[in-house]
Amino acid sequence: LFINMELTNGEHPFFRRCWTATHVIDEKSPLIRKKMRDRIIKNHGFWPARNNNAAQIKRNLKFKQIIVNFTGVSKRTSKEVHAQRVYEYGDVIVGYQFVNVLHKGDEDNVVVRGHLLNDITE
Repeated sequence: LFINMELTNGEHPFFRRCWTATHVIDEKSPLIRKKMRDRIIKNHGFWPARNNNAAQIKRNLKFKQIIVNFTGVSKRTSKEVHAQRVYEYGDVIVGYQFVNVLHKGDEDNVVVRGHLLNDITE
């Protein structure tokens, strides 16, 4: 079963360096259990206080895989390019964010610190 997820920033007009697409886990999210969806609705669209922590959010997620498809146009060849990544339930880490990989260089230029691409922080 494939379901499109709503993303808060699902498109980027000029993907130059780094971009993070996010999905809000609310009552409309296809990733949460029905029981939690009902609780969020009863709580006027907010997670109940006792469930609003990383462990409870992870426990209330229900999916096997998230498949991310990326489509763009190559600046060099002007041809369409595609990429796909499959995330399993165990790949999802709740309560963390990605480390900023962009850094201001010595000559006021932007440096991409590629070695940090998969690093996270609380």
